[in-house]
Amino acid sequence: MRRADPRSRGVSHLSIPVEDRSTTPCTANCGGLGHAVQGVGDTDGDGVTDQLVDASSGAGGVGRMYLFDGRTGAARLKIDDPNPQPGAFWGFDVPAPLSPGDVNGDGFADLYGHGFSQDGPAGPDQGSAWVFNGKTGAPLYELKDPTPNAGDTFGFAMAKTDYNQDGTPDVYVGSSPHHAGGSADPDQNGESHIFDGRDGSLLRSLQLPAADRQATLPGNSGPNFGIGVAAPGDLNGDGQPDYVSGAFLLDVAGNQDQGGLYVFLSKVSASSGVPVVGGPPSGGPGGGPARDADPPLIALSGKLAQKIGRGYVYVNVLADEDSTLAATGSVSRPLLRSTSRFEGSKAKTYGLLATRAVAKARRKVTLRLRLTKKAVKAVRQGLDRGRRSTARVRIVATDVAGNKRVLKRQIRIKE
Repeated sequence: MRRADPRSRGVSHLSIPVEDRSTTPCTANCGGLGHAVQGVGDTDGDGVTDQLVDASSGAGGVGRMYLFDGRTGAARLKIDDPNPQPGAFWGFDVPAPLSPGDVNGDGFADLYGHGFSQDGPAGPDQGSAWVFNGKTGAPLYELKDPTPNAGDTFGFAMAKTDYNQDGTPDVYVGSSPHHAGGSADPDQNGESHIFDGRDGSLLRSLQLPAADRQATLPGNSGPNFGIGVAAPGDLNGDGQPDYVSGAFLLDVAGNQDQGGLYVFLSKVSASSGVPVVGGPPSGGPGGGPARDADPPLIALSGKLAQKIGRGYVYVNVLADEDSTLAATGSVSRPLLRSTSRFEGSKAKTYGLLATRAVAKARRKVTLRLRLTKKAVKAVRQGLDRGRRSTARVRIVATDVAGNKRVLKRQIRIKE
């Protein structure tokens, strides 16, 4: 229910819907609306950001989230814990604004929910995290803690990223405190994890460098790495996303709980000691060491709207010196009511055919991606009808040492 204050104040009051309020005087588990608030983006296509608000003691003490329409203030959806548990503080979390983004590709922002004190197979307060359809409120998938333990509070912090650069937002989640060593070593070092936005599968785990890990002692908790996370984008100019995680109880030079912040870069030397994002899914500091030689740089240069001419799509790429580029992909055909996809190199009939080029000293390289005649005709028919056509491009950069980096993008095609 929305109750408007006088217009001169410009303030609106959002409340728990009438049907969810206690009908008798309430002294416990009365709702707690506003425990956490997030602007999630536009979930209904009206162009206005909607608000996801937590009532952590609502629904009889289980917790409930309400999605309020950003334009009208009406409660549009109720998001409940798929595994309801009293005292789980469902919805009490600190996700970044506009996250997780549109993970299912329907054009609407989706939602994230977290059970701060949700019990699990590993024990109490393991934590839980889910992603929901922002338009309907239906669960899309659960994010699974890859190393579950009692007390993890898995999922408390969350940010949007695109780790695999496939054009679909991925989910960067903190797990703090995290009993990384299990019950035999109940430290609180913490972890953070990156999950594929398409299906919730684990892409990468990031941990404290080994030298900074510390055990929990009486009166002195562990670092609690992962209590806050951020995905600021590309910090070192290599075209790959980087990550930040806080450890607010880290002891530094004898100062208890001084705290610290860790920046994980995607491209550094393996011998530098800097936490890295590259490498295999598990391993040394930063979740895995960098490769023996740095993967080549590759990034799209300019706007993601490329022109079609004489049967080619031209894509500008920024790449390392002497790296060889190979590109394949497919192109979608826009129709009035649906989109048909032409298969790429597998069918060898429609779509983008392979092309190669050699980059020069980190300069812009133009890849000319050749389309089949049928693909060109379909794209132009769609453009004539005012419909957008999209190319799905996969570009692989390979350097002289054999190191590879893959870039996946959806590119809008113009006439």
